Amino acid sequence: MANDTKILITADINISPSITALNKAIKNIEKNPSLKKIKITIEIDKQENDKVGKSFGQALKSVYKQTQTFIKSNKALLKQGMQDIVKTILEVDTQITQLKRVMNEGTDFKSMLRGSIQTANELGHSIGAVNGLLIDIGRMGYDEKQTLALAKTAALFQNISELTSDQAIQTMMAAMSAFNIEAKDSILIADRLNAVDNKFTVTSQDLASSLTQAGTAASNYGISMEKLIGDTTAISIATRESGEVIGKLVAA
Repeated sequence: MANDTKILITADINISPSITALNKAIKNIEKNPSLKKIKITIEIDKQENDKVGKSFGQALKSVYKQTQTFIKSNKALLKQGMQDIVKTILEVDTQITQLKRVMNEGTDFKSMLRGSIQTANELGHSIGAVNGLLIDIGRMGYDEKQTLALAKTAALFQNISELTSDQAIQTMMAAMSAFNIEAKDSILIADRLNAVDNKFTVTSQDLASSLTQAGTAASNYGISMEKLIGDTTAISIATRESGEVIGKLVAA
């Protein structure tokens, strides 16, 4: 399994880097003055070679020597980057094993890993964090596509609020249950909260708390999710109460 995981991660990294530690290492290397010197040397040597008609191969030899010097002087940085990659591969391998224990045997786990990497890239999360969401959601009995969709929504919840992964999942599930929202449409919950957060002086976290506390009661009285979010926003602006307090008030 470790080899399969390594191949999958490496393939996707080549397309779109997704390991935070590796990105950091690459950025640090790019900032190093030695790299700029190498680039400058290439340009200068090429200009000189063009003028005197010498082989460009001589310039490449010079660049090669400087590159070797650069690598030697940055061994610690490069080594740390490789160690982080290996650590991530081992972590992901363990998580996929856990995922296999909580989901059906027929699940395409390679596809799930690719989906996890894609979500991590899109939303700025680590692969390990997204896999953690997959494991928690997978335990609830959802299939492959539903689990990936819900994990993406939960990750987005964390981006637009200060909710923990557990709180994000709890809020999402509460809203889905109360307002009959399917997994594939769960992203709409986060979108609604984010839209209001951007326009009014109320946080996504307060809105999420209100949804969790009052979602079921609101639905029983025929109040839509959008109406509940609007009412929470209005009360919050007027009273400055927290979303939890407003939710309990609405649910009472």
